[in-house]
Amino acid sequence: MTPTPLSDNPATMSPSSLPPPSWPEYLQASWLRCAHQTSATLWHPPHSAKGQTLHSLRQRKRDLLTTSEMALEDLYEFMEGRPCALLLTDESGCLLAQTGHPETLGELAALGFGPGAFFSEGRIGTNAINLAALEGIPLCVSGPQHFNQSLHPWHCCASPVYDSNGRQVAIVALICRVEEATAGDLALTVSAGRELANLLQMERLMQESQHHLSELYA
Repeated sequence: MTPTPLSDNPATMSPSSLPPPSWPEYLQASWLRCAHQTSATLWHPPHSAKGQTLHSLRQRKRDLLTTSEMALEDLYEFMEGRPCALLLTDESGCLLAQTGHPETLGELAALGFGPGAFFSEGRIGTNAINLAALEGIPLCVSGPQHFNQSLHPWHCCASPVYDSNGRQVAIVALICRVEEATAGDLALTVSAGRELANLLQMERLMQESQHHLSELYA
């Protein structure tokens, strides 16, 4: 059942419009933050980095993108055309890479989720990518757990990606329609995040080895 829309004034929120107490604390906290910042019923497309700004963001994450774009495409090949999308954002929630079913990608683009889009809680409400980055843990946000009603048809699992120093460098996410969700989506997303972290570490070690060899034979 779809919950009663929240009032835009949190001071006037009725008990029926509050998130259920059975929800995780991070979801309840997110809804309360959203009530101060955005509407539950009106859809405001996400802010997006464009032009030189987006180019600079992608350049800053060049090594990440080189590794992750191929990894995401390989993963989606094994999903045999499932109607979903795999997304990669930087640690700020800026969408840098995506692959998946053309119909799903088209529906996301219609909502404003194209290259450079920011998954900002203050703009689009509760969402898995923002919360995974904020909480530093893998998690899912599904259906009416989203604060904004325009996202109620969607199911998203997101997992942070960390480098070898424990620094968060990206978020990998799987997003699909609620009716296409499966019990293994979170585990799949966690596995993808770990695989990407391992690939990044291997790439870094190779670069360091090449650097040492270059110094040795200089």
